[in-house]
Parts: sequence; structure tokens; C-alpha cells
Amino acid sequence: MGEELAQVFCSEQAQQGMETLPPSAREGVELRLGYLEEMPRMYAVTDDERFPGCRSFWVDPCYRVFYMVAAGGDDVYVAAVVEEEIDQPGDDGEDW
Repeated sequence: MGEELAQVFCSEQAQQGMETLPPSAREGVELRLGYLEEMPRMYAVTDDERFPGCRSFWVDPCYRVFYMVAAGGDDVYVAAVVEEEIDQPGDDGEDW
């Protein structure tokens, strides 16, 4: 395995969010956070106004993790883990 570049820190909100996730979603978050230790900037910056400047990724399919990378380094700060509304086929009245 490669050299770890980053440490991952979680806000209180993110820690609480992860504690309430179903086990499969929690495993998905932990797996992706492991990737971030190697490549902290692997996910794109989001345009979500709730978390300006954050990057994000999705897990299991409705949980979204918002994080920031330190400006002068590679450490990762997880700001939030939130459950999002997702559009299902047929939700808008149209059939696929």
C-alpha cells in the first residue's frame, strides 16, 4: 500500500451522522475515507450552498458526505454526513 498523505478529522455533526447510518452505508463511508487518506482531492468540489468550498461523495444511495481538504496540506475535515432526497424513476409522474 502507498504512503498515507492525510489524516481524516470529523466534525461533531459528521460523527453523529455516521453513527446513525445503516451498517452498509457506514462501511461505504469508511472505505471512501480510506481512499481520501491516499488521495484527498479525488472527489470534485460541490456547488451545494449548504457546504461552500466542500467536496462530496455519495454512498448507499442517499447519503452524502461533505468534506474539505486543508489549504496548505492534505488533511481532510469531514463537515457533514447527511441523508438526501433522491429522485426515483416515476417520482415526477413520468414513467421510464
